[in-house]
Amino acid sequence: MPRDGSDCIRAVVRVRPLLASELDAGETNCCEVPDATSLLIRTGAGPTSNHWRQYAFDACLPSDYSQKQVFQECGVTHLLDSAIEGYSATVLAYGQTGSGKTHTMMGRLGTSDGRDGRRDEGLMMRAARRLFKRALFVSDSGNNRIQKWSPGKGFRWDQLNHPVGLFVTEDATIYVADYQNHRVMKWREGWRCGLPVAGDHGAGSGLHQLLEPIDVTIDVGGALYVADNGNSRVMRWAAPQSPYEQMLSSPF
Repeated sequence: MPRDGSDCIRAVVRVRPLLASELDAGETNCCEVPDATSLLIRTGAGPTSNHWRQYAFDACLPSDYSQKQVFQECGVTHLLDSAIEGYSATVLAYGQTGSGKTHTMMGRLGTSDGRDGRRDEGLMMRAARRLFKRALFVSDSGNNRIQKWSPGKGFRWDQLNHPVGLFVTEDATIYVADYQNHRVMKWREGWRCGLPVAGDHGAGSGLHQLLEPIDVTIDVGGALYVADNGNSRVMRWAAPQSPYEQMLSSPF
């Protein structure tokens, strides 16, 4: 990561806590984190074995770490700072089924039991929020000022509701998978609001609709590919071209 002078590639391990069903079955954890960069793996047979093998990583996060602590200490914040400066940045979650990749990256989706939803947010949501806080400003030429964008949660074109995946082009155009608004929004520096380029026709399974999209990418021709999570499909949209873009760039 160029920002802090460390290696360009970092390997970070997060130990998943045991599930309730595993605890009920009498299972014990075979991994321990003795310090910030070491991981111990039990190699002997049975939970009483005292044979351990030690491995070293750039960071090791114990099972009691919160989502916020993981975001702060895994190195993603440095990646985001580097991305804003023009570097390419990628986070790759690797592990077997059930190891906690989805929870780490996306958090608990669709939480509706009254809990604080932000507590369970994964790396993607936290990264999007940090990126928007640092990178999105509106050029308010009529008032001779640069205004920071902070619209809050909602469904208007200047708002988002649980943004998840995002894609940033070489010219700093940002495409956001707006999960709970069932659409993909396009943003450029100086725009007064975003522009829906996929979905935004209500939740549904029609070819003009999306249902809880979680990620978006763009090919060399400018076409959008959207991971339409709620419909279990990938949707392709032609390169967005709209007469509204000139209006969005105009002064207030």
